Amino acid sequence: MAAAGTVAVLLPVTVLALLGGEVEVAHCRRQAASMRESGVRIAVGTDSNPGTAPCRSMQVAMALGCRLFGLSCAEAILAGTANAAAALGLAGRAGSLARGCPADLVIWDAGSYEEIPYRIADDRAKLVFKGGLPVAPAGVRGAPGEHGVGLTCREGR
Repeated sequence: MAAAGTVAVLLPVTVLALLGGEVEVAHCRRQAASMRESGVRIAVGTDSNPGTAPCRSMQVAMALGCRLFGLSCAEAILAGTANAAAALGLAGRAGSLARGCPADLVIWDAGSYEEIPYRIADDRAKLVFKGGLPVAPAGVRGAPGEHGVGLTCREGR
């Protein structure tokens, strides 16, 4: 997978929804560790749908990626931004911040980036931008978890 440039997409919400209390965390962690050791890029997605993953929150997906698959907070954020964009064929146009690129991002009320996946479903979005323009001012939140993690393009890629 690494040699082919494939991005493996983990769907931790689906794992939890389908397996419930039967989730074998050790198996999930072994799979993620095998991908990591093989150099496979890992993305995290919500797989939002009414049947197997009734959740739109990337924050919840990243948090479960940490808890079920053993991702570090930094890995979960990378998996939910740049690697998720790459999985969608948007590498170089989305997934990271860069000067001169249209910005879709969320400013979080957090003391550290580690709080984003650590706080499960604690929507602390402070400001939301779409195309570089604020769409939700400070103190105004949409539906809980509706905000994704910043996805923007990287200049020159």
